[in-house]
Amino acid sequence: MEWTVSQQDQTRAKRLETLRSAMAAAGFDGWIVGREDMYQGEEVPAGDERLAYLSGFTGSAGFAVVLGDRAGLFSDGRYSLQMPAQTNSATWDCSTIPDVTCEDWLKTAGLASGAIIAIDGRLVTVSGFRRFEKSVLAAGGTLVCHHENLLDQQWLDRPTLPPAASWQMPIENAGKSLAEKSDDLAAYLDAKDCAAVLLTRVDSVNWLVNMRGGDLPCTPVNLCFALYHREAGLCILGDQSRLQPVLTPDITVAPLTQLPAMLGDMGDGRLMIEAASLPKMLFEQIVASCVQTFEADCPLTIEKARKTTAELRGFRAAHQRDGAAMVEFLCWLDQAVSTLSSSITESDLADKLLAFRQQQDGFLTPSFNTIAGSGPNGAIVHYRAIAGGRSRTGKR
Repeated sequence: MEWTVSQQDQTRAKRLETLRSAMAAAGFDGWIVGREDMYQGEEVPAGDERLAYLSGFTGSAGFAVVLGDRAGLFSDGRYSLQMPAQTNSATWDCSTIPDVTCEDWLKTAGLASGAIIAIDGRLVTVSGFRRFEKSVLAAGGTLVCHHENLLDQQWLDRPTLPPAASWQMPIENAGKSLAEKSDDLAAYLDAKDCAAVLLTRVDSVNWLVNMRGGDLPCTPVNLCFALYHREAGLCILGDQSRLQPVLTPDITVAPLTQLPAMLGDMGDGRLMIEAASLPKMLFEQIVASCVQTFEADCPLTIEKARKTTAELRGFRAAHQRDGAAMVEFLCWLDQAVSTLSSSITESDLADKLLAFRQQQDGFLTPSFNTIAGSGPNGAIVHYRAIAGGRSRTGKR
């Protein structure tokens, strides 16, 4: 059978060429597209799925490097099969890290000496930028941050965030109040001789404030950062209208654009930052403010891992309820398989399991999309069933 380019392949090829035109207009020889949003979580809003928009690859980790005549897609071993399955081999070179690194590919691609590769400074951390910079420099190029995203210029119908759905965690579920957690954080900063900390991990901010939200489909958080000062207290850096239900007299809120002004009011105290989660763009604003910084791991990561009695009780209850849903599903499957095996699909199984989970008290959302794969899909580690996908017997 003669191979023909699908309509999706044609659409993505056009997006790639539009990006290359934008690169040339901006004076760049290459552009790096990450799968991450500003908040660096494994799950990102639909409007931040830039890597999928450009390439078709929907894995939870990866990045692409687009040059004038070649484009490379990179991910880890979980997605070695999924990358080529979802992309057009005529336009994309798929590589599994560490078998082929970004540096390896750039050298093979013949990156010109002095070539300028750009990346959106909002979407790469300080640590991530340093890693990319090392690879680009080794291949003979230069990595720079750009103030806007070249893909966003063409993605005019980008999905927006869902309606706000913020709520406060009851203290009987959290086990510790914001005041107690803030006191512990202040003591930690004092021991490190720091006046403040910029919290750039979404899970840490939500844990500190004892809040949850609906900004993501499977991770109940509010997407925001926070600045905590030992004397001035806590300021959430986010959208006040979306956070209104969780605000208290102990919390102030400001848009992220106000961070430079807030840094200017800090005085001589040191600011603790985490390079692994801090966006490069914010780091440049901190440097411009002349505030003294102290790099360290997020101070709340370990504290968050020390579960309270209430949190442990919640874990156990959640696992018991989910276990009950799973047993009901397996029972249903055992009874149904003899009559439905020729027609049941992967997405049918995922939908049925979700339905059993939704019947449990306190259900909010699944923690991730169910992995239900048969036939060749069973070898894709993080496969996600799509409606109308392959059946259990390998038939369509």
